[in-house]
Formats: sequence, structure tokens, C-alpha cells
Amino acid sequence: EGESFLQVAGIADRRIAVGSTDAYRVAFDAGDVPWLRGYCHFLAAFCDMVLAYDHQRLFDYCGQLVYTKIERSDPALAKLDIGPGEDWSARLADAIAAIHLMNFPCIEADRMKSAHEHLLAMIRTSRESWALILAETDNDDEWLPNPAQTGRLQVPVTREMIDSWHGVLAEMEAILQGEKLVPFWRVYARWIGPGVKIPATGPGVNLKRFFLEPREFDLVLIIQGSGVLPYVEEGPLSRPETWDNLQRVFGGRFFGFAAWFN
Repeated sequence: EGESFLQVAGIADRRIAVGSTDAYRVAFDAGDVPWLRGYCHFLAAFCDMVLAYDHQRLFDYCGQLVYTKIERSDPALAKLDIGPGEDWSARLADAIAAIHLMNFPCIEADRMKSAHEHLLAMIRTSRESWALILAETDNDDEWLPNPAQTGRLQVPVTREMIDSWHGVLAEMEAILQGEKLVPFWRVYARWIGPGVKIPATGPGVNLKRFFLEPREFDLVLIIQGSGVLPYVEEGPLSRPETWDNLQRVFGGRFFGFAAWFN
């Protein structure tokens, strides 16, 4: 019951009287069909990315941090189980080990290609969704409203927001297609002091190649930079000004709107 749509929606909108069957009436229409398909593509992409890599060692050594009853590949590792009264130091040691073990061999490369295709399909269905939503002339308990409608969430959606969202889709598509690169943080990021201004072109990570030419996924080395060196090349960069403008248009709530707009 805690995973029903009504319960989840109640987290985002406290005005919903959770538990009442009439509390949250939404009239889903044609524009919401590609919207839901887009979410399915997103979830499928996430699952493909997880299943592309082998997480067995992390699960065997640190699964006790999350699960109370686990079946490891080596039963002898059951000695690592955390008892109900065990000291917090064991959990801290396991957490440190978990970071160390976030080094996953790629075992199903085709799943990364599939994830890439799902993400591109998510962008396509989002465009289809908004084309249908903008063509609507009714105003009937809308899930995603156009500027002339009142949405069920009572959150106004302006034409500037929709146009900016299309800009997001174009930027994401350019990154996924390798037409724009993710700035290589080793060059531009600074832990102390002001960061380096990101130019129009420079060294960046080709995300398309990350999906189509997958290697092992080592979180620590990716953060350090060496883990993505095989994908670093010179070219046009996705610049932070693009994303900063989105925060302005969406009143600093871009990620909340992104989860809603899909």
C-alpha cells in the first residue's frame, strides 16, 4: 500500500488526503501516454546499467549493510553478518569497504547499448508528450497542464518553462549522441578556490562512447579522473550556463520539475 500512486503523490503534494479514493482524481489523456512510456524507458535504462556490471563481491562482503538475510556466493562469509547489538564500528568498516569494492567488471556490454537506446527513447517520448499536451483545449484534472490549463498539482506551467524543457532535451540528446562533451572535471573543477571557467570547446567525456564502449566501472577512479580517460577527447562542451539558466526559469526547483516533466 505504501507504494501506491496515491501514497507517492502524497509525498509531493501534502494537500492530498491520502487514503480517500476520491482524494486525487486525474484525467489522464493522450499526452500522458508517451509521458509514462518515457518513465518506463528511464527505469529500463537504469536496470540495464545496473545489470551490465558484476556487483557480486560488493554484495558478498557488504550486503549486510542493507539486508538482514542474504545468500552469498561463499557461505563462509556469513561471519560478516551484523548482529542486532553489534557495535557501529563494524558498520563503519563495512561502509569503507563498500567504497573500495565499487569496482565492477562489465559482464554484459550489450546492456549499456540498450540503456543508451532507452535514454534516447525517453527524450523522444518527452517531445511527443509535450506536442500533444500543447494541443489540448480542455481543462479536466490535468496531470501535466499546458499554460492555458490548471494542473491537478495546482503548479502553474508557463510557456517559458516548456521551451526551456525542450532546451534540456536538446542538451541531453547532444550529450548522449557525443555531439557535446561533459567537461572533464579533472581540468576544470577545483576543491579549493574558484573553479576554472569552462570554454566552448576543450577536453571532455564522450558519454556516447561510455555507453557503447563500456569498461569496468571503478567509482573511485572515475572521481579521480583516470577511470574516464579512455572517453576523454577534445570537442564542444556542455556548459554550466545552460543549466544555470534552467534553475532561473524553474525558480530553483528544476530537479523537482524534471522528475514531474520527465
